[in-house]
Amino acid sequence: MPSETENSKAKRLKELLNIYQLSQLIKKPTRTTESTKTLLDLIICKTDDPKTATTDVVELGISDHNLVYTCRKVGICKQKPKIIETRQYHKLNNAKFQNDLKQALLHINEHSDPNTALQEWNRIFLLIADINAPIRLRKVRSDRQPWMTDEIKKLSFHRDYLKKKAVMLNSSAFHSSYKKCKNKVTKLISNAKVTTLEPISKTAKIAKKTGFT
Repeated sequence: MPSETENSKAKRLKELLNIYQLSQLIKKPTRTTESTKTLLDLIICKTDDPKTATTDVVELGISDHNLVYTCRKVGICKQKPKIIETRQYHKLNNAKFQNDLKQALLHINEHSDPNTALQEWNRIFLLIADINAPIRLRKVRSDRQPWMTDEIKKLSFHRDYLKKKAVMLNSSAFHSSYKKCKNKVTKLISNAKVTTLEPISKTAKIAKKTGFT
């Protein structure tokens, strides 16, 4: 039976996990003897971690402690989409909208204090706008690539400029410059992808070799 000290330490650990929103992933005993089965070896991560795929305990003969492991999903983190507010103008009735604003102005003129009038105008204008051109929320996907550097962006714009000039002027000089710039951009992107993805690829290969996939 665990002693009072052991119980208090376990309770304190649980309190710390709750405070910092962490979870203990191992659920099976990690040390087994003839008379006891105890969970001693832990893996702790943040609660509801979407990157954690598999967690388990492997029995080994080299020790009375079993091997604990967890597998995490590897990949390029995508940026969360932005949520923006837009107004729906395609069904806007201009005549009705203008008439509503005129009626609002009559109400605003009743206020002698300019600050109060301005505050009331802002409130009524937004109310009228919401009725005639309702607000809707839209997700704007982030297309940013982690390997896209400022240098690549700048050179890509220059490449597009050279192509536009080459087509517009039908110039062999611009065509030649465009091809050189295009090849340079392609090479830079290829090298940048290797630099960005190589650590992830190595991690995946190690996991595959060790069987923790």
